[in-house]
Amino acid sequence: MVKTGRVADEEKPEKAKKSTAKKVKLPPIPKWAAVPRPALLTLSKGMPRRKGYHRHETLMNKEKALYDGLAQLWGRHAPVFRLPHVDLQELETRPTTLKARAEAEKVMQEMEGWVSDPFSGTWGDKNDRRLLAVFSWHLNEKKDKPAADEASEGADLPSQEASPHAPVEYQTGPQGHPGRSLNDFESAPEKLRFRHGFPKAKLSRHHEATQYLHSVLHPAGPPVGPVLERVGVTHLVHGWEQQGHPGNFAVSTDIVRNANAAQTVEWYFQATQSMARRLAAMFKVAFPDYYQKYRRAFNAGVWTRSDPGPWLGRAIVWKLDVYMHRDGLDGGPTATFPMGAYQGGEFYLPDLRLKLTYRPGDVVISLSGLLYHAVGPWKPDLDAPQHGKITPGRISHVFFFPKKSLDVLEGKPPLWALRTGWGKLPDSWEEGEEAKRNAKRSGKRDATAP
Repeated sequence: MVKTGRVADEEKPEKAKKSTAKKVKLPPIPKWAAVPRPALLTLSKGMPRRKGYHRHETLMNKEKALYDGLAQLWGRHAPVFRLPHVDLQELETRPTTLKARAEAEKVMQEMEGWVSDPFSGTWGDKNDRRLLAVFSWHLNEKKDKPAADEASEGADLPSQEASPHAPVEYQTGPQGHPGRSLNDFESAPEKLRFRHGFPKAKLSRHHEATQYLHSVLHPAGPPVGPVLERVGVTHLVHGWEQQGHPGNFAVSTDIVRNANAAQTVEWYFQATQSMARRLAAMFKVAFPDYYQKYRRAFNAGVWTRSDPGPWLGRAIVWKLDVYMHRDGLDGGPTATFPMGAYQGGEFYLPDLRLKLTYRPGDVVISLSGLLYHAVGPWKPDLDAPQHGKITPGRISHVFFFPKKSLDVLEGKPPLWALRTGWGKLPDSWEEGEEAKRNAKRSGKRDATAP
């Protein structure tokens, strides 16, 4: 059992006593425990290409229109729930303590026998202030609508008039909200299921790319018993405050660990662009105000320009357990989704008394800095079909924006971090060049594109 790296420095005692015990030296990880390189000639397709889509810009426009449409469809499908026992203001003022975490863990234990919710939706506090958005599954009412994978991969979307949902009080408890259990989903005809989360094709591509990345950028976690494959957390962050150096912002060390790692990270951002764009479309619909704030800050802080944003950082939890925590160093909503071949791994939010099924491709966008959350026990599915040396197990992706980075980037011009080394160097742009580029751009192109 290992705690993930992003949650390690939140809940320390106020004054930790200096330990006199000798440090236990962990055994070295054997070389044979490296993440295997996939045996694939090409990655799985991400965005379907049709005849006539020759130019890259045309493909991107078609893709953006598709993803925006799917996200807006989620907005019309997803029910809006109210949680009368939750107050956002109380969550914002609640201190992060070991006692609070222990209480959350106790509630999670009580919820272990509850049924999980596999469906899409949004959850807000007693005043309908949004806390959580889930992109997973929806059951259509008409039988003549396209199947989930077909719609998600670009077939004609079902036409449906927009109908705003009035908030409904969500019923928590062992039996869950009526009509929203895993049994309700599995008993529904497949033709009625509509997928709001990521489809299998995109998951396969993202999984393959992630394993390629970690075959070069080895996870840095400690060994846990007999080591068959490395585990750990990889941080790909365009810029955050360096530990022990207040005010000094730089890219995460995983991005520039060595020459091969830097090359592979750039390739990884390119290989996963389509997935990131769709996630951004989800974020824009679920939390529009935060999206605009993140987008402006990302345009100023971007380092690897093949990352479409708007989150400044990604954490990849490679086959580790995720214990109860709050992401207290984040500046707002984070987006998470799991992938891989595994059993279990439900998503617990004890503050909300909510248990999500959280299967591969389900997306959760939440105020994770305010809400305690954890992933339930899981085990690799060794019987699941594998291809190209893709190994089983659970992989979690977290897209986040460090709060201190967000504060520094507020009001900064596009490409500020690249131009000034996060404010440590003179501006590399010549006088007047910025005005010329902005005039040429005329708001028609993304601010991160020269």
